[in-house]
Amino acid sequence: MLPTKTWLLRYRRLGTGKENFLSLGPYPDITLADARRSASTACNLVREGTDPVEHRRAESIARKCVAEGAFHLVAQRWLDFKPKEWVDETYRKAEFVVREYQEDVGRVRERVREDGSVLKGRIENLVGSYSDEP
Repeated sequence: MLPTKTWLLRYRRLGTGKENFLSLGPYPDITLADARRSASTACNLVREGTDPVEHRRAESIARKCVAEGAFHLVAQRWLDFKPKEWVDETYRKAEFVVREYQEDVGRVRERVREDGSVLKGRIENLVGSYSDEP
């Protein structure tokens, strides 16, 4: 039988006063001590005027951006900053180079992702073969 219990924190949203719940994780994977630590952190966010659910969403989005690679974001900021110092032709060339690099970085990331999943499968097979032995 699978456990279906979840640690929840009930709090009121600032501004609206509406009741909301924040999931702290499944029981028994999350211990009581860990749940209390997470609840304490969330309560501190509420006291500071931050909705813990929105805070969690923002962190998740930030992690996804990092995981997907932020090259294009940094490159775009760099291109936005440099026109003050460059003539139009220099900016056009830099924009072309950045676009080319973005395509290359995307291909390399995809290749690493594919190789990583193949490697993961090999490791799982290897570990599985050792655990099956008497």
